[in-house]
Amino acid sequence: MTFSFTNFGKIFFIFSVFSSAFFPDSIRAISDDVYRYEWISTSKGLHQRTINCIHRDVQGFVWVGTQEGLYKYNSYEFITYLRKSGKSSISENNIRYIFGDTKNNLWIGTIGGLDKFDLRTELFTHYHAKPTDSDTQKKINQVEVIYEDKRGTLWIGTISGLYYLDSRQSSYVLFPACRQNLYGLCGRQINAIIEDNQGLLWIGSEVGLYSLDPKTLEIVNDFQKNSNHYGIVDNHINVIHEDNQSILWVGTTKGLCKLHRGSTTFTCHANNVSQSSNVILSIQEDNHGVLWIGTENGLYQYDRIKNVFIYPETITHETHAPKPSVQAIKNMFLD
Repeated sequence: MTFSFTNFGKIFFIFSVFSSAFFPDSIRAISDDVYRYEWISTSKGLHQRTINCIHRDVQGFVWVGTQEGLYKYNSYEFITYLRKSGKSSISENNIRYIFGDTKNNLWIGTIGGLDKFDLRTELFTHYHAKPTDSDTQKKINQVEVIYEDKRGTLWIGTISGLYYLDSRQSSYVLFPACRQNLYGLCGRQINAIIEDNQGLLWIGSEVGLYSLDPKTLEIVNDFQKNSNHYGIVDNHINVIHEDNQSILWVGTTKGLCKLHRGSTTFTCHANNVSQSSNVILSIQEDNHGVLWIGTENGLYQYDRIKNVFIYPETITHETHAPKPSVQAIKNMFLD
């Protein structure tokens, strides 16, 4: 789905599960504060209802990762990429994450490993970790997030820890501190990775938030829920976003938290609409500086002055397309 703001670009976003008849395409601004849903019909070729991720590449194509295949959308139709025999196809059909690096490669995280897709040749290269047992193999090959830092290092978050890519060996390597199990994030699911404007990596996991110096590969800070009123509200981190004011926003399963930079204190805010509205799945900032918050209960704007969530009641929908009955907003990006 796309948000389209006149003169401000677009915000693409997806529902984690769609209605049976339609898939969302865009919401266009018809005035300064009124937006309208537009939809992509299943007749265009996107037949899988469970969507995990979305990405726009350097050529302008939109890539959609589903539980049953990778799709490329060219504004007219979807082209499908499925697992086939041989080494040149995608390693698994269940796609968890899509990321474009600075060399214009497309990286695909699947439940069975990491793939690099060459946009020119349309061939896949497979990368796997080298664990000691089959159970660990399955866990670390399920990739949940991919991120390239400013030094060109590719970081991979799996359901069993943090890794970085060793291109010389065509495999990804366990984060060094985890080899001695020095931190609680080791062996746990990694959901979010970003680099801030100071060069620190921020890692969101199911057991807390961590900052990492990519030069020394050392953990700088770790944050877990505690009784402190100024602590983070929950340990399960789904998304991290640094805004245009260098403020770090952290989406948890119990609300939205803002980290006061230069300190270790947070201000956290709950969405009073419902419990599922507090499960923050995605954060996107538009060119107006507006924060759009995707939750398990729909899409909201966040008012930074009043510190409240605002449901955009002014969004309408096309007469031929129903509003979606499932409104978990799992992923967004600005076009």
